[in-house]
Amino acid sequence: MPGRTDPQLVELLNLMEAYEGAVRDLYESFAEKIPGRAAFWRQLAVEERGHCRMLARLSRIAAEEPLGVEDCDTKAAAVRRAAQASRLRMEDIAQNGVSPVRALAMAQELETAMNEARFFDQFSTASEQATEILEELRVSTDNHARRIAELIRERSRYSGLVDRGVVTDEQLEEAMRSAADKGIRVETVLQSACSAGRDEILASLADFHGCQPYRLGPTFVPPGELRDAAIARQDRLNAALAIPVGLNGHRVVVAMADPKDVVRRDELQRLFEGRRVEYRVGLAEEIEGALKRLSLSAPAPGPEPAATLGEDPDLAEIDDDSEIARLLNRLIEEAHSRGASDIHFEPSAQGEVLVRCRVDGALQRLAGLPRSQRGALISRIKIMAGLDITERRRPQSGKIRMARWGGPDIEVRVETYPTSSGAEDASLRLLAAASAKPFEALGLSERNRSELAILIEQPHGIILCVGPTGSGKTTTLHSALARLNRGDLRTLTAEDPVEIVQPGLRQVQMNPKAGLTFATALRSFLRADPDVIMIGEMRDRETAGIAVEASLTGHLVFSTLHTNSAPETVVRLLDMGIDPYSFADALLGVLAQRLVRTICPRCRIPRKLEPAELASLRAEYGRRDLFDALGISPGHQVAAPNDGGCADCNGTSYLGRMAAHELLVVSDEIRALISHRAGAAEIRDLALEQGMRTLRQDGIEKFLGGHTTMEEVRAVCSR
Repeated sequence: MPGRTDPQLVELLNLMEAYEGAVRDLYESFAEKIPGRAAFWRQLAVEERGHCRMLARLSRIAAEEPLGVEDCDTKAAAVRRAAQASRLRMEDIAQNGVSPVRALAMAQELETAMNEARFFDQFSTASEQATEILEELRVSTDNHARRIAELIRERSRYSGLVDRGVVTDEQLEEAMRSAADKGIRVETVLQSACSAGRDEILASLADFHGCQPYRLGPTFVPPGELRDAAIARQDRLNAALAIPVGLNGHRVVVAMADPKDVVRRDELQRLFEGRRVEYRVGLAEEIEGALKRLSLSAPAPGPEPAATLGEDPDLAEIDDDSEIARLLNRLIEEAHSRGASDIHFEPSAQGEVLVRCRVDGALQRLAGLPRSQRGALISRIKIMAGLDITERRRPQSGKIRMARWGGPDIEVRVETYPTSSGAEDASLRLLAAASAKPFEALGLSERNRSELAILIEQPHGIILCVGPTGSGKTTTLHSALARLNRGDLRTLTAEDPVEIVQPGLRQVQMNPKAGLTFATALRSFLRADPDVIMIGEMRDRETAGIAVEASLTGHLVFSTLHTNSAPETVVRLLDMGIDPYSFADALLGVLAQRLVRTICPRCRIPRKLEPAELASLRAEYGRRDLFDALGISPGHQVAAPNDGGCADCNGTSYLGRMAAHELLVVSDEIRALISHRAGAAEIRDLALEQGMRTLRQDGIEKFLGGHTTMEEVRAVCSR
C-alpha cells in the first residue's frame, strides 16, 4: 500500500481532478449549444465542479494520512486516456457543433468511462473524512449516469423541440394530451398552439429517428420513373405513409413518417425489389398531400413498371479491378490470415498511411502506404461499405460483405472519422464466421468449470458474462449455448452482430435504426415460447428489467454487461433501478473475464520460480492461505517468452489468448446481501469465502500453469 506521501497517488488524484474539470467544460458547452436543456447540463457542470473540489480535498488528505490504491500507474494511464477523449470531443464540438442526441450519447459514454476510471471504491483508507468523500463521489457519479440514462429513455419524437427551446416540457405534454383528446396529430397542435415551425418539427423527428429530414413542397410528386413505380404501388405506400422522392446512387430514397416501423420498411423493401431503400423522415401531413396528388395523376402509359429500377448513370465508383481495390482486398486478406480482429488505416497529414492490425489484442504494423493513395483508399472503403464518399466532416458507419468483392467470406464493420489536418481514418472490424468453442476448451479452472456447468443446466434464472469489449464474452456464452443446444430446448438469441452461427438456435440481428433493439427483441421473444434466451447486452434498465421478468417466468436468460468484476455487476444493475428482491431471486451467477496472451508453444522457454518471486506472488495473490493451498514451492516450472519469437508467432513470442475468470455463484447468503443492496466489497468478501477466485488470482494460476506471463496478467487484471 502506498505511503503517506506517495507521489504516484497524488499524481493520480490530480489527474482525476483535471478529468472532472474537462467533463465540466464539456457539459457547459452543451448548455450553451442546447438552449432548451441548458438547466440540465449546467446543473451537471456545477456538480462536476464540486467533484473537483472534493478531489482537491482528497489530495490534501493523501499528503497527511494513509490513503492507498493498487496499480497507480495503470489507473493514471486510464484517467489520461479518458481526459484526452474529453478534450478531443471539445475540439470536435467547437468545429462541428453538437446535436442534442449526440450530446446525451457522449455524456453517457463519458459517465461510463468515469465510473471505470475513477476507482472510488478501490481506495483504502482509515480516514473517516476520506471515506465520506470517496462515497459521496461514487454516489454522485452513479447519479449522473442514471439521470442521463433517464433523459435518453424519456425522449420522444418531439423532444428535439424542447432541446432547441421551441417549446417547454410542459407545453409538449399539453400538446400531446390535446392531440389525443381531439383525435388529431401532435404536429398539428404544435404548429397551431405552440407556434412550432414545420422545419423545427421535422428536425426533431430526424433526431428521434436517426435519419435525415426531407421536406415535400406543396406541388411535389415523385420524379420520372419513380412516379410510375409509385402509382403502381400506391395502396401499399398509403398504408406505410411513405413515398419515393429520388435516387441516391443505386438506392431508392423514400420519405416516411415513421422510419422506425420495421414491418412497413420490410414491405417497402419488397416493393423495390433489386434496389436498396434509403429512408428519410418526412412530415405525415406533407406525405399525405403528395400521395393524394399522386392518385390524381394520370397513369403512366404502357405496361406496369417493373419493380427493379434503372441504374443511376451518375453513380461514381472505383473500378473493382483497380490497383486500389486489389490493394485493399490484399490487406484485408492478409490481416484475416494473421487472425486479426481489427484493421486501422491511419493517414498522417504529411507522411505515409500507416496500416495496423490487432492480433491477440496487440497492434502490429501491416503496411505503410504512400500519402498519394490516402484519398483513393478511404474512398474505396466507403464505396464497399455503402457510405457517402463526399462526406468527410462527420463519422460514418457501415459494413462490407467481402465475398461480394472477391474476398474471404467475412463481414467487415467499418467506421470512418475525421482526424486532424484534414485527414480521415478508417477502422475495420473483421467478423469471420466462427463456430462455437467447446465448453471444455474455455480455459476454466476445475472449480469454475464444474460450477458453471451446474448453473447453465438450471431451468430458469439469469447468468451474466461481463468484461470490456473484446474480452471473449460472446465466445463464452455461445459455448454454454452449444452445451444446451439439444433437440428438447428452444433457444432464441438477440445479437449485435451475429458473430457465431449455430444450427438449432434462432438468432436475430439487431437493427436499432429500424427500431429493433435488445429490449424490443426480448419483449417479442417472451411471446415466442422459448426455453433459453440470450441477449447480447444489457444496455439499459428496460432490457435488464424484462430479462429479470423473463427469468422469473420460467426462462433461462444469458446476457453480457460491460463491468469490471462480478461483484460490481450486481451493484451496477441495482443502480440501474432493478428491484433488488426480484433480481436476487433471478440471478444465478456472474462470470467476469479478461483475455491474456498465451506464450507461443513452439518457442517458449521453461524456467523455474525463484524463492523471492514465489514470495512476491504469494503476497500478490491476496489470500496467503489460499495460495499455499495451491501447493507451489520454489523451483516450480513456468514458461517464459523467447525474445524474437519464431515464424509461428510472427516474431511476437505470443500466440493466441486465453481467459482469466472470476465466477460469482449466487448462494442464499449472497441473495440476502443483494436484497439489502450491499456494496461490491461486501459481496466480494463473502464470495471469496465461498470459493470464488478473483480475476487476478485466476490469472496467477494460469501463469503458474505455464500458459502466460505475469506481465500479461497484471496488464488486464486489476484485482
